[in-house]
Amino acid sequence: RIEKGLSFRLLGLPGLGKTRMVGEVFRRKDNDVYYCDCKTAQSRTVLDAVEKLLTQRIRSQQIVILDNCDQKLCGYATDMINEYGYNCQLITIHYDPSEKTDTGIDVLTLKVEDSVETVKAMLDEVADMPKDVKESILDLAGGFPLMASMMIDNYRKDIPIANVSKRDVFERMLGIDTKNESDVDKLKVLTAFSIFKFIGLYGPQEKQGRFIAGNKIVTNIKGNEEDNLRLFKEVDGRYEKVEILERQGNLVLMRLIPLAIYLCKSWFDKQTSDSIAELIDQIRKCPDEGTRNMLVESLSRRITLLSEVPLAKELRDGLTDPEKSPFLTEEVVLSPLGSRLFLAFSEVNPEACAVALHRMVEHKSDEEIIGLEPARRNLAWALDHMAFDARSFRNAMLTLARFSLVETESYILNNATGLFVDRFAILLPGTEVNLKARLDI
Repeated sequence: RIEKGLSFRLLGLPGLGKTRMVGEVFRRKDNDVYYCDCKTAQSRTVLDAVEKLLTQRIRSQQIVILDNCDQKLCGYATDMINEYGYNCQLITIHYDPSEKTDTGIDVLTLKVEDSVETVKAMLDEVADMPKDVKESILDLAGGFPLMASMMIDNYRKDIPIANVSKRDVFERMLGIDTKNESDVDKLKVLTAFSIFKFIGLYGPQEKQGRFIAGNKIVTNIKGNEEDNLRLFKEVDGRYEKVEILERQGNLVLMRLIPLAIYLCKSWFDKQTSDSIAELIDQIRKCPDEGTRNMLVESLSRRITLLSEVPLAKELRDGLTDPEKSPFLTEEVVLSPLGSRLFLAFSEVNPEACAVALHRMVEHKSDEEIIGLEPARRNLAWALDHMAFDARSFRNAMLTLARFSLVETESYILNNATGLFVDRFAILLPGTEVNLKARLDI
């Protein structure tokens, strides 16, 4: 696409080497390339710079690379270039591979599996690296070049990698001594950055950081609200410098996905159905609606990450086990906020989620089904997704049928009844299941 001068949007999780990949293509080439890292720049400033370039009308094709470019900015830049009708190639890069909004240009998604060979090549370039060290780094990196690069640096500093626990490796990487109380608090902060996809720490979004910093279930740090928030910002400043955390405007996110998965699992393993239900209730009681929505969206996005990273299989299986998961309980799934998280889990493991939801509702009375109204829309969206997958089709359809017997959303077409009936279309039925299997329902 670059050679043909075609514009495109490159999506991939943090740490997969998107920026470096694009940079390597243009290295030692005689092109007019204009690069901008948008994570701290105002959108208006970026668009003004692009417009200034377009008004120059240089004969040769200009190449504009917008790194850390969100969907809205990408759409505006694309429209501007199209409006000018100018010979300009636009390349935008972003860290969320699950985005679904059309931005006007073709999307290329870099998957974790695509980068495994890159990690192997990086390890092969290190002279005299023992085989067991290579295997350990390959396992720890999980296909993320950034993680592999940090592990290689540790190896060159004679920091043990092979034959030590994953916990020891990560704590050495972070410079954490768990015998030191202040270091333990820093690890709790990093764990919070791992549980949520992003945390607002600055500007109007600081309310989200305040909630998380003071929450005893998420962090449980001693100290008052101001001290805890200050610690979050100190940790951000320290670990941004070594590319473990990254600031995007007022938000901060964890760049090292393998580390995020490890810390996430460590936290989830300690939770119970009661603690998760309490956390969701605390979010529900948050007085600021924007903060509530942001917290649930951030936690949901972290959950959907589990379906995109092979390294997260163990965590994924544990969190979607209908018998043991603290998230797949009636108190969580059938609540308004918990149903939003269930929608995310239905993308991670549709089969297990369909089983869990069917068990919850199959014996409920009509009155109890009607009482689910605040959560019903999220549950319907989840069932729509699960009814597509052949593995979860039967349980999802039985649940849709149960909901349709007590239809409370007759004012919309994609209610439970509509979603159920749509699966019996001859053409484009919205499911992987053949007609015979559908009729068996």
